[in-house]
Amino acid sequence: AATAAGALCGTIAMCEQDPGLSRARVTGSSEVGATRWLRLTTLDYEDARGNPRKWDMAQRTTRKEGAEVDGVAILALLRRRAAPQEEVEMLLVRQFRPPMGAVTIELPAGLVDPGES
Repeated sequence: AATAAGALCGTIAMCEQDPGLSRARVTGSSEVGATRWLRLTTLDYEDARGNPRKWDMAQRTTRKEGAEVDGVAILALLRRRAAPQEEVEMLLVRQFRPPMGAVTIELPAGLVDPGES
């Protein structure tokens, strides 16, 4: 039986299987800083050759213990009932994003509140 990864690798040239990848592992982590919404962590890990490496990552602080997700994005595709053969339209949100210092165009998205699924 073909696996999902095997099926995907049939279409992507860079999916050569590397048995050494199974040796890569995280060996530690340290929190660099945090705000109300984000935490910056540096991971220590060994690559497939056993070389010690570091990886900086950002995590949301809103994700509750045991929750699978804490945010969602929605791809809303619209088709006119009167003309179903016409092109499909996609709903996007235009809003100012302070880190960019500009208006962005993006998928509608948001955080999952407690009790929502």
